[in-house]
Amino acid sequence: YTDNRETFASQLEKFKKEARRLHKLNNEHIVRVHDLFEENGTAYYVMDYIDGENLSDRLNRTGKPLSEAEVMQLFPQILDALETAHKEGILYLDLKPENILVSYGQTERIELFDMDSLLRFPVRKSDHARRISYSDGFAPIELQMGQLKKLTPATDVYGIGALLFCLLFGRTPSAA
Repeated sequence: YTDNRETFASQLEKFKKEARRLHKLNNEHIVRVHDLFEENGTAYYVMDYIDGENLSDRLNRTGKPLSEAEVMQLFPQILDALETAHKEGILYLDLKPENILVSYGQTERIELFDMDSLLRFPVRKSDHARRISYSDGFAPIELQMGQLKKLTPATDVYGIGALLFCLLFGRTPSAA
């Protein structure tokens, strides 16, 4: 029971830190966090509602990969979001179809969300013991091996390549 309290407290702090980082990221392609509050012994954050679907659901619904034209329309938006994060010294570290929402409307607009793997760079010594979650096929070897001091914006560039592969071929790339 005591172990669970420590784990919960650690995850709660991680959750709050994520919300504060997201709040700082002002980009139309990153889900906007408006408020963070604590109630009922836990924390909540309020973010924009996006009427749409994630890219994984789209791939499953259509049963086919995205066309080159669709990827060319969506990818500049993804790169714009990452550029904003990197300028703020934040690595995304979990680019995958499940974490990219596409809103319904006249023009498709993407928003990155589910940023529980966000990490500041350069990575601080205090982060070296931290476990970063990642998804097989979308993470470079340094992330899989927990070599946090080697993480840079290039880590997200690897994720971009893996995401492109997945969207264009309709399957998860092999693990690094």
